[in-house]
Amino acid sequence: MKRDEAREKIQIVARHTPQFVYLTAHARLRDPQAGKPPLTRQEIIATLANGNVTENPVPDISTGGWRFKVTRALDLHIFQVVGVLISPDTDDTGDKIMVITGYEVKPTALRRTQARNMRDIDWQ
Repeated sequence: MKRDEAREKIQIVARHTPQFVYLTAHARLRDPQAGKPPLTRQEIIATLANGNVTENPVPDISTGGWRFKVTRALDLHIFQVVGVLISPDTDDTGDKIMVITGYEVKPTALRRTQARNMRDIDWQ
């Protein structure tokens, strides 16, 4: 799956059927004591709906879906969400997203590979 196709499918789910965005326990809890507070569900949905796919989606063996990373820059905040886009073959409920994790990236913590993808971010 290409980035543009993944972005379109992710945005459709996030904008029109957010009830099909599921969060793993890790995405809900993270580790606030270690300085890793979780994003709220609203921040995750907004990142999925308005962000860009910043890494090429790859097949996820455990779910049969496509693993992706979406990045959204808002003011001085950079949010990233990692998840799996699952397109069921047989049921008619449409695509679903399983969010593995969501976090805020400190601008100073960006790695060079992430910085190269900064041109793919819509700065809002």
